[in-house]
Amino acid sequence: MDANSSFDALDRIGAVKVPTLVLVGDQDILTPPWFARELAAAIPGAKLQILEGGGHGFFWEIPEKVNEAVITFLKT
Repeated sequence: MDANSSFDALDRIGAVKVPTLVLVGDQDILTPPWFARELAAAIPGAKLQILEGGGHGFFWEIPEKVNEAVITFLKT
């Protein structure tokens, strides 16, 4: 946990050159939406989608919304 909380690569994230989708649940208390906004803002051209009704385990909590977001992103 210490290694995870002390690691910061935000200064290098701008080097990402591929289409990027940042997903976060609006109720995530471990990696909250403000963190996802910061991450998406640092990646050129990234798309941010905040999924309503999702917590930290949004992949399991609201899989229909996750699937829709990913499929829509991949089609663009």
